[in-house]
Amino acid sequence: RNKENNNIYLKLISAKMSDEEKNYVTTIEFALHPTVSLRVSLHKSIPTNPHNVVNQLFAIPNNSNSEKFVIFDAQKVVSLEQIAIAANTALLRRFQFEQKNGISRRGIALETILCCAGSTNTATVLRDYAFDQNSTAATKEGTGCNGNYDVFCLGFCESDEEFIKVISSVGLGKAANKSDLDAHLSRKRNEQEMKDLMKAYKVTPAEVDFQGSSLEKGVANRVAAKFHT
Repeated sequence: RNKENNNIYLKLISAKMSDEEKNYVTTIEFALHPTVSLRVSLHKSIPTNPHNVVNQLFAIPNNSNSEKFVIFDAQKVVSLEQIAIAANTALLRRFQFEQKNGISRRGIALETILCCAGSTNTATVLRDYAFDQNSTAATKEGTGCNGNYDVFCLGFCESDEEFIKVISSVGLGKAANKSDLDAHLSRKRNEQEMKDLMKAYKVTPAEVDFQGSSLEKGVANRVAAKFHT
């Protein structure tokens, strides 16, 4: 069932790349939501505390509820498929919630992180993925110890130019190029990383080791089925 859900979702999603001003940006488009597009960039070892970046993103007009822009921990992501499936699920969930309640529950960018994470507990996801006020990063803010964070930035916006302007204004620096993005996603993870990811997404060793499968496919299946089981 998980595999079937995943295949259905992937048929709805296409992606294209841009190298605007040497910032490598992935744009994800959605067949069921043709007026919506999501831009994604990777930022390695960012020069500022990620909780500070989150606060700066909140200050952007029309983004106080994370409607358009968010960052989250890149160590928790194993593929761009994972993000694309999560964003598609987030759009569907918001549409269903608005149809039922007449209002939005939360910003679509933040909803995407909640759909992308292993946990269904909102507080846990905000702390462990999205650098909120309860995160380890927040406790280090203002101490001069920023840590060594790799983050993905997500932007539900209309152009590469708007997206790049935002990532520059909040101190994320240049986005990683294609080679660095590919290397980050395909890197060999140590034993502890594998255990943590498999635990977070409830992926079993048998699923990872099965012929033709992988951690990436296992996580994608879990994300696709997360709110549909």
